[in-house]
Amino acid sequence: MSLSQGYQFDSHDHRKTAKPRLPWTVKLCVSIVSAVIDTACRPNGTANRRLIHLLDYQTPPNPPTKVNQNSVSSMDVSLDSTRNLWFRIYSPSNTQLLPVLIFFHGGGFSFLSTASLGYDMLCRNFAFKLPAIVVSVNYRLAPEHRYPSQYDDGFDVVKFLDENGATVLPQNADLSRCFLAGDSAGANLAHHVAVRVCKTELRKMKVIGLISLQPFFGGEERTQSEVELVGPSSLLVSVPRTDWCWKAFLPKGSNRDHAAANVSGPNSEDISGLDFPATMVVVGGFDPLKDWQKRYYEWLRKSGKQVSLIEPKLPWTVRLCVSVISAVIDVACRPSGIASRRLIHYLDYQTPSNPNKVKNSVSSIDVSLDVTRNLWFRIYSPAKTQLLPVVIFFHGGGFSFLSTASLGYDMLCRNFAFKLPAIVVSVNYRLAPEHRYPCQYDDGFDVVKFLDENGATVLPENADLSRCFFAGDSAGANLAHHVAVRACKTELRTLKVVGLVSLQPFFGGEERTKSEAQLVAPSSLLVSVLRTDWCWRAFLPKGSNRDHPAANVSGPNAEDISGLDFPATMVVVGGFDPLKDWQKRYYEWLRKSGKEASLIEYPNMIHAFYIFPNLPEASQLVMQIKNFMAKCSSSSKVLSSSESGTLSAAPNHQASPYLDLIKYFVGFFQLYVGLFICLFGLSFGFFYKM
Repeated sequence: MSLSQGYQFDSHDHRKTAKPRLPWTVKLCVSIVSAVIDTACRPNGTANRRLIHLLDYQTPPNPPTKVNQNSVSSMDVSLDSTRNLWFRIYSPSNTQLLPVLIFFHGGGFSFLSTASLGYDMLCRNFAFKLPAIVVSVNYRLAPEHRYPSQYDDGFDVVKFLDENGATVLPQNADLSRCFLAGDSAGANLAHHVAVRVCKTELRKMKVIGLISLQPFFGGEERTQSEVELVGPSSLLVSVPRTDWCWKAFLPKGSNRDHAAANVSGPNSEDISGLDFPATMVVVGGFDPLKDWQKRYYEWLRKSGKQVSLIEPKLPWTVRLCVSVISAVIDVACRPSGIASRRLIHYLDYQTPSNPNKVKNSVSSIDVSLDVTRNLWFRIYSPAKTQLLPVVIFFHGGGFSFLSTASLGYDMLCRNFAFKLPAIVVSVNYRLAPEHRYPCQYDDGFDVVKFLDENGATVLPENADLSRCFFAGDSAGANLAHHVAVRACKTELRTLKVVGLVSLQPFFGGEERTKSEAQLVAPSSLLVSVLRTDWCWRAFLPKGSNRDHPAANVSGPNAEDISGLDFPATMVVVGGFDPLKDWQKRYYEWLRKSGKEASLIEYPNMIHAFYIFPNLPEASQLVMQIKNFMAKCSSSSKVLSSSESGTLSAAPNHQASPYLDLIKYFVGFFQLYVGLFICLFGLSFGFFYKM
């Protein structure tokens, strides 16, 4: 029997709800784990422990004599064998005085343990990267042991460490800097243990912080996120599952407004008078529990506690910038098809080059190619003296706005030059509607030919033209593609294009894609159908439609590039970019044309997110470009067809080595049982590469 049977929801709205874009490996893991949970949660309120035990792979500790590759050892300490209360201590090889992180695992109070593979990997990762001494607590599970058993177990470990920490913890463990942490049900547990700690006088331990990772809270009310986020199969949490867990955990006869579940509800405990530790609450945008998690954050604020909320949304500064830029574009794009250059010139701050004054160890000079068409380029040179690749960059702006000297692009190219590192050549080309197709492509290719013939005289001595990359964002990525096609048809003498970096390319067509139809409401979107339509009308030859090959490169009028030696291409897509469907079609078209291509997705990002340096994803993108360039530089064939694929960009997520997984299922009955063991164990830590 499926756990979801008997539950009814209004599904009218959730069918239109965006789904989290996750790697297929994660979606497969989540789907299998969800199915296992649904099967293990019996309708009578008991749990199928035999099934869970079969599929939940348990990791042994590895003492210092058997330290793993990340130099983190672990040992188990038993506190009370009658209630299976024990904890695992993770110790990095770092010898300096380290804080202590007491971690409580998740699992709805009913599943998993400290030894579960996913949590062992997670705690090992924390110990190595924070670094910290991590104490992961194994507590009793429901429904066999109901509230307050879990809270008692957690607090007993805290008291034990306060009294015996000097004997069981490493010598470099600093109990005066202790943090409580947990995820899901473990975060709920961490909160309630923190409340008990505040009411107790500990001798040596001082809890100074609480890390609450997507805490498991709830109530009788059905929140908006619980009602809406019910459709996607890639969600690990659902209302039927959380309801089952609450019934299994709470005292019999209690409802979800019990103070253990609804900490901010009608029966909540007043903590305003407690010295509650500073708290970090992490919320997931596709977590059905996110409304409860935000209420927890607000409740802590109202209780006078120090608290921060971490959720995948744009900072207000970015949203403000995007809103202002969008308003300026809308005013500058006149209905007659011309652009208000006076307004644009007034608001588009132009940065001069800096040949002598070095910023971030990067100098820049401007080189004019043709003053009659304002064709010039800016060369960014880092202080590095080793041989560096050359990146020819084309700025965005819908073919109609901005320039190489625009502040945002000057900062972006300077950042590329410094962090990749590379010699960056940023091309200033003519703009539409004054100059229509193919002027921009002509300008871009003329710069390429000029550098091929004169690179030795205008570029720094350490510029390696045999490792040249084309790059561009938005309209600049469109331009980079078409210039690359021309380069493939031309015999260049010294310049060799080995890669193409396509950042959220500006492609389109007469068809309205799903993403164009859906992503129209938020004011934080820089791109809209009305704006892109205006840009296409301003750029394409008069009388042409959006299925022109310049716009719809993979459409009915597309040029056949299968016979060209097209460079390996990295296509970057944002989850909240209305153009993302066209960008994915471009990637698929490259693959079908026999070209080497990889797709990098940022599920929570808008169009042109990389020009905002305060976004963590902007820094992550630079690192991914750097990795791509390194692969291309080692070989002109960066990715074989089998290696081309889709990646989902999320901080610290890396492809796991599948060969390492073999040890978890070889010898386990049959292959399908082994696969279940592997996937169940990896569900929470699949991409923590140890």
